[in-house]
Amino acid sequence: MIDDGTVLRVLQAGVALYCIVTGLQAIVEFDRYTNGGVLSSSIATLQFEKEWQARLFRLFLGDRRFKYVLYIHVFAGGLLEIQAIVNDLSPWSPLVLLLTTILFGIRHHAGLNGTYHVSLVVLLGILWASITTSALAITLAIGFVTVQVVLSYTVAGWLKLTVADWRNGTMLSDIADAEIWVADGASRALARFPAVTKPLSRGIIAFECLFPIALVAPREITIGLLVVGLGFHAINALSMGFNTFIIIYPATYPSIYYTNRLLHAAVEVPYPL
Repeated sequence: MIDDGTVLRVLQAGVALYCIVTGLQAIVEFDRYTNGGVLSSSIATLQFEKEWQARLFRLFLGDRRFKYVLYIHVFAGGLLEIQAIVNDLSPWSPLVLLLTTILFGIRHHAGLNGTYHVSLVVLLGILWASITTSALAITLAIGFVTVQVVLSYTVAGWLKLTVADWRNGTMLSDIADAEIWVADGASRALARFPAVTKPLSRGIIAFECLFPIALVAPREITIGLLVVGLGFHAINALSMGFNTFIIIYPATYPSIYYTNRLLHAAVEVPYPL
């Protein structure tokens, strides 16, 4: 059976790489956060009703100051990656990353995708595990990450299920036609074979809605679901440019498998660990 130390190291390595990539992307594309950019502080402060809130925002997250936050974010991510490699778990790197990730979310006022929220969950779980010596507390920290990730899949799936345009494939076609998220090759493929959009859309919904069975299914089925998930995120990365999904979500898969094995052991289900 996979041990909790291995699970934590994979979580560390995954979230550290995620933070490094997102931080470097923001630094490279920093024009978006400066005056005239769509994410500039002058636009971001419009969300505040009180002037003191806007002044506080500019004081800590103004254009130049935010760049320092990004530098700290990348540096702390590098330290956490090294800790994962040398099998060290101290609270300082995840704590700093948690704070800079929260600041990143506040500064990125236009909203962020699901990977942002998963990264917060993973950082909280790692921080929790790093400040305790209790085996039970570490197991609960891993379980916390697992439940949150499973919920992120499930909620996304059930929300899609309630939308008729997702069920009949129209939404997938619209996303492809917009040519904003989908790469040209994938967009052309969907346009050439429109009949696949409906089963493809329903397949995505089914996968996300049924993902919770990974917690209780026999080992072979759980591994199969995780392999499908890996392929799902790989396709998203290639077709839609969602590169951070392929980093942070698969990094949580060992925790899902670990929790599955614990649940089976707890109820003495006759499947080998």
